[in-house]
Amino acid sequence: MQQTINLQLKRKRFFSQFLDGLHLKSLLPNITTGIIIGAVVIISQISYGALIFSGDLSGYVSRGVGFMLFGAFIIGLFIALKGAHPGTIAHPQDIPAVILAVSATVITNQIPSALQNDDAFITVITLIMLTTLLTGLFFWLIGLFKLGNLARLIPYPVIGGFLAGLGLVYVKAAMITMTGNPLKLSQFQALFISDILMKWLPGCLLAVSLMIVSYRYKHFLVLPAMLLFGISLFYLYLLVSNTSIDQARMQGWFLGTFSNSSLWSPLPPSAFLNVHWSLILEQWGNIGTIMLLSLMDSLLCATGIELAVQRNIDLNYELRMAGLSNLLAGPVGSSVGYHSGSRTILAHKMGANNRLAGIVSASMCGIALLFGNALIAFLPKFVVGGALLFLGFGLLFDWVYLARTKLSWRDYLFMLCIFMVISIFGFLEGVFCGVLVATVLFVIDYSNINVIKNSLSGAIYRSNFDRSPQQDKFLKMHGEQIAIFQLQGFLFFGTANTLFNRIKQEVNDSARLALHYVILDFKNVTGLDSSAAYSFIKLHQFVTQHQITMVFTDISGKLEHLLKQQGLIPDKPNAFVGFQFDVNLFFKQQGLIKDKPNDVNIFQNLNHGLEWCENGLLVSEEIPLFNDCHTLECQLEAAGIETETIVELLPYFERHKVKAGHYLIRQGNEAEAIYYIESGLTVARLELENGKHIRLRTLVPGTFTGEVGMYRRNTRAASVVTEQSTVFYRISRNSLNRMAEEYPAATLNFMDILIQILAERLTDKSMTVRALLD
Repeated sequence: MQQTINLQLKRKRFFSQFLDGLHLKSLLPNITTGIIIGAVVIISQISYGALIFSGDLSGYVSRGVGFMLFGAFIIGLFIALKGAHPGTIAHPQDIPAVILAVSATVITNQIPSALQNDDAFITVITLIMLTTLLTGLFFWLIGLFKLGNLARLIPYPVIGGFLAGLGLVYVKAAMITMTGNPLKLSQFQALFISDILMKWLPGCLLAVSLMIVSYRYKHFLVLPAMLLFGISLFYLYLLVSNTSIDQARMQGWFLGTFSNSSLWSPLPPSAFLNVHWSLILEQWGNIGTIMLLSLMDSLLCATGIELAVQRNIDLNYELRMAGLSNLLAGPVGSSVGYHSGSRTILAHKMGANNRLAGIVSASMCGIALLFGNALIAFLPKFVVGGALLFLGFGLLFDWVYLARTKLSWRDYLFMLCIFMVISIFGFLEGVFCGVLVATVLFVIDYSNINVIKNSLSGAIYRSNFDRSPQQDKFLKMHGEQIAIFQLQGFLFFGTANTLFNRIKQEVNDSARLALHYVILDFKNVTGLDSSAAYSFIKLHQFVTQHQITMVFTDISGKLEHLLKQQGLIPDKPNAFVGFQFDVNLFFKQQGLIKDKPNDVNIFQNLNHGLEWCENGLLVSEEIPLFNDCHTLECQLEAAGIETETIVELLPYFERHKVKAGHYLIRQGNEAEAIYYIESGLTVARLELENGKHIRLRTLVPGTFTGEVGMYRRNTRAASVVTEQSTVFYRISRNSLNRMAEEYPAATLNFMDILIQILAERLTDKSMTVRALLD
């Protein structure tokens, strides 16, 4: 039902857009735009037909032009009707035509001369049909599975090198079109023989003039006007020199002899019996190159259209439509076609806001297909060659000359390397070489990226477990025995080996305390390959030899699975549950007493892993994990308050005994009291809207909490909840005020305790921030 409604809405939107173009206000600009762009498309298709069917295939140029025009009609009309943007212009494109021209030359050269004409023609046409059908299917599948964005991963220098190579092929094809001879270094001097010079020099002058004028005047009429001007000069020359059309044709000034019938006629089935399939199979590399590069170019064109018209375009939908149009155009002999970014943007600037412009443009190609054979027969070769030279010179100028100011020197040399490979060996070899070199450079560059986001020690980066003054002092002095490495990015052999060398450096550093623990935090790691896992195995062996315990924190499921496959981590990671009051039980439960001392220890997050390592250091030096002096009386006495004064202050504190799960402080409530934990275990946590929470600190016996919120006189920023049966004291704001009035000296001593606690916390945080910034 929903699909039916969506289909009806699409149909309604289509007819609404089409009828809007029939209003007089938009009718004229849409028709005018369609006619002008259609004329430009016709010229380009004639150039592509002459490009593919050049040299030994020049006798079939009229049929080649017909194939291209028929394809322009089908692809242009289909995209005009089905494209997401109403004013989209589409037609067979230059990139596939250039590569097909290379393949056509190879095939023609490999067919024996006795069979060359018809066999070469039918083999080339079959190659074009097959390439277009395969590319259409490829486009459709990429769009169907929404994989369009993957093509944008091709490195920019690879694209630049390919386009520069494309420009050189344009130049070669233009010279073949104008002179009938291939452009080779061995025959370079022959180009300056007077008869041959007069064939290509006018086209070269036309191309240079086009470049100069189009650079100075950014107008859509520049190209057609200059081509018409060139044709006019040619016929003026014939008139002045008293040369007839037949004489000029005999001298080779025209594309060829065009019959009076239509430019296109279907191929009889019997013709395909002469196809040299083995030669087509040898072109699989060029076919694959056309598919890949056409995909890249079509996505770049669609993105350019998206930016120019300022509307979002579904790239995968456009790929499906382009794929279907090629599946329709392939059987008629058309080359691969898709959206034209430049001409669609031109139509938009000319005021075309309706599908009518694309329909008129496609119809112009259909009219030329039916009635344009006589006119095309009088088109001079040098005009077509000049148009091809203009395209080739433009690409070479952009990517061989101007690119040096836009790319880094390494990327520019990389691009030139690809250009040279394409020029010498071919497109497939150039693209393959480019992707291979880009991969190597990427590995080198990524290996130089510091995989260690932060390198810290346990002396300056502490767990959120509140410690006694004695424990704090010890950890500040001996916390360097814990090395913390927060990792980032994708880990492979290069980056993992960098980590290994860094840890070796820390272990061998005689200026620091001997390491007891190495913590690797994987929170910001995006992935890990098997070569990196091998490096971690070597790292584990190294730290084990130096009696160092390795700890992994915040490992994702995929990373954990891979490390388990390598035998690096146990099947059951440590489940950290916090302090227990029985120290021996704590050792066993937390893994401080282990049956396998060389196991890697796994914890849910960095805080839990660091807390475990801190406890290990404290236990190794026989420092009590729990303060014997954790009653309120003992805490006040340790602060220097006399016993008589303590007895006077205690009545202001309310003693409470609660079970696990009791809220001492609830997030969002008014802050009206300070709390002291005498026994038990509580946690400060941030309550989230989805019902979950984040643990901020673990509060052990002997800890004050809630003082910041009370003195700031605002609402509680977090909750404090008991995790065990807990005894705590509470002193309210009113009680504190009464105590200050009645016992001001004792109150100052009490306030001094709180100030020292806050100062210690602030100092610790400052050291941590400084370490992270460094």
